[in-house]
Amino acid sequence: MPAAGSHLGVLLHRRNWRESSAIIDVLTPDHGRISLVVKGYRSRKTMSGLLEPFRELQLSWAGRGEMYTLTQLELAGKQWPLTGQQLFCGLYVNELLWRMLPKHDAHADVYQLYLDSLSALTAPGCHLAKTLRIFEKRLLVLLGFGLVLNVEDDQQTLVEANGRYIYNPDCGVQRSRSAQAMAGSSLLALHHEVFDKPGQLADARRLLRGVIQHHLGGVTLNSHQLLKKH
Repeated sequence: MPAAGSHLGVLLHRRNWRESSAIIDVLTPDHGRISLVVKGYRSRKTMSGLLEPFRELQLSWAGRGEMYTLTQLELAGKQWPLTGQQLFCGLYVNELLWRMLPKHDAHADVYQLYLDSLSALTAPGCHLAKTLRIFEKRLLVLLGFGLVLNVEDDQQTLVEANGRYIYNPDCGVQRSRSAQAMAGSSLLALHHEVFDKPGQLADARRLLRGVIQHHLGGVTLNSHQLLKKH
């Protein structure tokens, strides 16, 4: 059971529960993703007004087992006002974390990645697609899913910029003559997080979506429908 007290957290997902309550999933630096029951959510306007995404919260809870009850809530100070395409990107980031993170598995580095990504999305002149690709790549690495992109699956042969490759989530980079193969320069661009040639971000999107789908076990992300351009 997570320790009692007050904890930082951000809302990832909220759904109505029973007649007047809600269940929320929050990401915390010290306890990972946890689920909390918010009793009387729909009749407590002050609390429901605070339980919005893209703001850092100070939370307290109590209970045993897999589900806890939210007992106290207040703003912690940081908020990220996302609108338009920024909002769609933020909703995608939230859903991806909600789907991929196991409960009660603390990842302080994932929490910081989330905060950094929200700050990047709200920065003037943000390149949304680049920000999402870097978030996806770093998240997969932090969760232990590898993504070694600069060497082939033998872990010795360096990827060549003018070579053609596919990425197998179970094995790594493999040379290929398949029509689905991508340029080695795209793999290296994602490895270095520097996209300076046409097509590299599109290749990175295709690769990362495939790896994410592999690890989600076929679960479809609803927010993908919002991100046709990113």
